Parts: sequence; C-alpha cells; structure tokens
Amino acid sequence: MGGTDLNEGVILKNAKRIPVNSVSEVDFIQAGEVLFNNTNSTTWVGKTAVLYEKTLPSICCSNHVTRIVPNVRISSEYLSAVFNMMQRLGYFSKLSTNFNNQAGINSETLEKIVILLPSLAIQNRLVSELDVARVERDEARAKADSLLSGIDHWLTKQLGIKTPKNRVANAYAIHLKAREPTKQLGADYYHPERVDALRAIQAADKADKVVGLGEIVAFKRDTEKEADPDKYIGLANIESNTGELAVTTEEPGKGQCFFSIKAMSCMGGSALI
Repeated sequence: MGGTDLNEGVILKNAKRIPVNSVSEVDFIQAGEVLFNNTNSTTWVGKTAVLYEKTLPSICCSNHVTRIVPNVRISSEYLSAVFNMMQRLGYFSKLSTNFNNQAGINSETLEKIVILLPSLAIQNRLVSELDVARVERDEARAKADSLLSGIDHWLTKQLGIKTPKNRVANAYAIHLKAREPTKQLGADYYHPERVDALRAIQAADKADKVVGLGEIVAFKRDTEKEADPDKYIGLANIESNTGELAVTTEEPGKGQCFFSIKAMSCMGGSALI
C-alpha cells in the first residue's frame, strides 16, 4: 500500500492471483473501503490506503489487512489521511502488540481509537489541500532528482577530474606487492573501476590538494555496548542521492556501537555516518 511519506494509494502491479472458487462474495473489497495494515514490522503497522476504484474484477486482501467501511459521517480519504499521520508519528507502533518480530493491532483495539471528526466540508477541504501538497512535493522531488542526476559531472568538471571509462571486469589480477601496504584482500578494493577513479583524482589539475580524509576531519568514536533503537541511524535510514531520512525497519546490531555526533552505527552492519 503506497510507499513512504504521503503516498497513500493501492498498488496492484504485483498483486497475487488466487482461484476465484477459493473465496466467497463477501471477501471482495468494495471501492471506497479503507485498508488498514494491521500486522507488519513496527515501522509499517498502521499504514493505510483507500481503494478508489476496482481495476480488477475481484480484489481480496490477506488477514494482515483490516477492511474498514466508513459511514456517512466520515470521508474514506480523510480517515486514511488521519491514520497515515498517526502511523508516521509512531502512534500505532506504540499501540501495537509485538510478537515474532512482527507488530499487530487487532480490530478491538482499532475500534477504541479516538480521532477528530470535523464536518464533511472540512474533511474534504483538508483532503484537497493534502492532494495539492502531494503534487507540489512530487514536482519538487522530480526537480531535485533532475538536478542531482547531473551533479557528478558538474563536480568532477569543477575539480578538473576526467571521468575514467567504465571497465566491467568479472575477473582481474593484481601484483602481490600492490597488496603489501594495506594488507587488503577484498575484491572491491582492487576493482579496476576503483583503481581508475583513484588515478583520475591523483592526476587532476588540483592533485596538490588531494589529502587523506583523516587529515582534515576528526571522527567521534564514543562507544556504547547497545544502541537505543529510537536514536539509531544506519545507512538504511538515509535515502540515496538526497541524503534525507527514510523510514526503515533496520534495528541496531548487537555489539559495540560507534556514535558520530547525531548519527551512529553498529559494527556488523552499518557504516559510520
């Protein structure tokens, strides 16, 4: 159902198909129903969507999804928006029951949740404003993605670095003496693409400014035996290209954790940010 942030639609692209005779008529979802994700990881439990129209003859859902039929007092879109707001704020993760690495909210608990219920006119206005905000958000992200897609070329040009040609190699050899300074034995470390990139940097016009990272920054390495999940940020929490925080189910690994200012990581999984 949807994705992250404010995406709240139902995606049927990878829907599974089952024999029609294995379900009954009451199992078919009707347009306008609100679908509540009642069992998932702690992060995603409570994710909600509305089935706006039936694009397939018959659609059913698993028992991990609670079907909600709003009455005339509340808009399906408004209810879905409120639930998704509560989910993003972590309300459902705190309310849910945890079992077997899963979190769940049953129908009895869901019935007792209290929400604000303005008039239908206000509900529809809020939903319309959210729709406008989503469009503006998508346009801004598309523009940012377009700008970021060309930043590598711009930056290498400014630094005077000629981008090396891609050399796809499934197998390659190195001299034993090339390994001696670092004692590295990882294949990625000696991959031709990495080696060519380093040579391009060193051969740039501004090569006299090439320095090791350790010469210009200080790494903060306060340690803690076990990280607080509420304060944990690993690589899975960072969106590629943008560097924005992303929702993830990744939890701190066991063992010693290194903290770096506001971000941190644990040995055995994430890299230090």
